[in-house]
Formats: sequence, structure tokens, C-alpha cells
Amino acid sequence: MSSDSDAWCLCGSRRLIIHILDAATIIIIVGLQGGILNFYLIKYYNESIAPYFYFLADLFTMIVFAGTLTTSYNYLTKKQAIDEKLKKKANFFTPARLIQEVEINLPWSHQRLGVMPFSYISWLVYVIIMLSKVVVIFESPGLIEHLSEKDKFGPNVLKLTIALASLVFLSLVEGHNWSKRGSARYSFVTSTCAKNGIEMF
Repeated sequence: MSSDSDAWCLCGSRRLIIHILDAATIIIIVGLQGGILNFYLIKYYNESIAPYFYFLADLFTMIVFAGTLTTSYNYLTKKQAIDEKLKKKANFFTPARLIQEVEINLPWSHQRLGVMPFSYISWLVYVIIMLSKVVVIFESPGLIEHLSEKDKFGPNVLKLTIALASLVFLSLVEGHNWSKRGSARYSFVTSTCAKNGIEMF
């Protein structure tokens, strides 16, 4: 019994470290990406204070992602504990009773909101804010035309900065995927994640 709990503790702490690294990766990328896009806007609209408000939007996005990954970690650890208990009770319950047992212990109604609703809500917030910046940059007359490849912040840096969205996507999906390696769900999520991430990049 103690060896099982020790193994679960080691696995849990390893997952916590990976989850923290996922969150740190997302926050660093969002901060870096937001700062560079803001630089382009501030440089072009240097007489206006409006572009500076995008820093608040970036901060809000980082807080939303941190909250999302905290919630997903809490959910996944609870779900794992429930699954462990249900493995022991599986012989005593019917399949319908097992499903009911899982639903009772979930923190919200997954029938209305989905299993982890904050994952797609945070992605939507991120995309809206980033897309608004990209639209303003490309719709501003003369901004793109005046970019030179000789400049440190030229067109290639702009392209690379926008492409960083793929790394945010990959890290967000990985932060919500605790399926066992080799399982159908794990293979589906990782292959979908990799394909979409590469296409975005």
C-alpha cells in the first residue's frame, strides 16, 4: 500500500513540474509575443497612448492562461483520484452507476460546459486579442511597407512573432492531456496537436 502511494506521489509531483513548465512556457511566449507586437504598434502610432493599453490585454491573457492551467491541474488530479477509486469499485457497480459516480465528483456540469471549458475560453481570449493586434498592424497604411529586413524588428521578426501562436497552442493542449502513452486518446490528441501546431507555424 505504501509503495503505491509513494509511486502516485512521485508521478503527481512529476506531473506538477511538467504542468508548471507548460504554464511558464505559455506565459513567457504570450508576454514576448505581446511585447513585440506592441512595439510595432507603438512605433507606428507614436503620438497615441492607445497601443499601450494592449499591455493590459496581454497581462489579462496571461492571467487567464495561468487560471486555466491551474483549473486543469486541479481537475485532472481529482479525475485521476476518482479513476483510482473506481478501479477498486468496478466489480461492484454497473457501468451506468460508474458514470454517475464520476459525474457527482466533477467540479462542474460537463454536459453544459464540457469537461474543461476554460481551455477553449482562454484560447478564444488569446486569439481575439492577438488577432486584433495583427489586423491593426496589417490594416495600418504604410506600417508593413516601411518595415525593412535590415531592421532588428523587420518583417521576418513579425512573421516569427505571429507564428509563436503555434507554441502556445501546443503547450495549452499538452497541459490538458494526461492520457496514458499508447492509448487511443493520447495518440489522437498528440497527433492532432502536432499537425495543427505545425500548420499554424
